[in-house]
Amino acid sequence: MKEALSINKSLSNLKSVIIGLVNSKGKNQHIPYRDSILTHTLQNYLGNDSKTLMFANISPSFSSNSENKSSLNFALEVNKCYLKED
Repeated sequence: MKEALSINKSLSNLKSVIIGLVNSKGKNQHIPYRDSILTHTLQNYLGNDSKTLMFANISPSFSSNSENKSSLNFALEVNKCYLKED
């Protein structure tokens, strides 16, 4: 359970960084890369001219429906973010 909470926190921080990148385009705004080890490690690979591919792991088991829905909602929210050069 502790590991799952840590993973969810890291993914939430990743979402915050991606949304921060979208919102800060052309502005001098803080991007929270250092909020987690994951985002700090990925700092050089997010933004600028980089492309990011995300996989959502979905289980065919009916008992995993709740987790599947959470994964798909996360992927959907991140998919809405698009950095476009002006």
